[in-house]
Amino acid sequence: PRVPLLIATWILGTYVHTRFKYFGYLWIHSPVKRCGKTDLLRIIKALAWRSSNILIDPTPAILFNRVDEGCTVLTDEMENLKDSNKARFGAMMAIFNAGFSEGATVPRMHKGAVKEYSVYGPKAIAGINTVTDTIRDRSFSIKLQRKTREEKTEPLNMRIVGSVFESYKAS
Repeated sequence: PRVPLLIATWILGTYVHTRFKYFGYLWIHSPVKRCGKTDLLRIIKALAWRSSNILIDPTPAILFNRVDEGCTVLTDEMENLKDSNKARFGAMMAIFNAGFSEGATVPRMHKGAVKEYSVYGPKAIAGINTVTDTIRDRSFSIKLQRKTREEKTEPLNMRIVGSVFESYKAS
């Protein structure tokens, strides 16, 4: 019963996250497909501060740039990350391991010079499998489960509710 309040508070926090020394991630997970993870990310995208598109299998460069731009980063299908090569996995983990703490940066070469990319900021991570212990330690866990056949819900139609969400952001 407290999960919607946690999610709403986290979304509000994306607007003022620079006021905090630490800002935990939302880790949205489920044991199987079709439990609503992507739908929840769509809702967060519509309401959170400067949210990125929902990123599926982003490169480290894209992730560095989105976080450095000050976006609320939304990543889906994080289970694919473990299947990537070690260098790519390491670069992605550098962002997630440090990015919950104010002032955290990761150095990278950019146009022949070292650039310190800011990696601090709100991040929502969704996937089926578990995440690393470090990410789990820095996250609010939102475990979703598939509805039963008896449970009836309306499908999420962002064309209909998207304008309502936009009015909330404008207020």
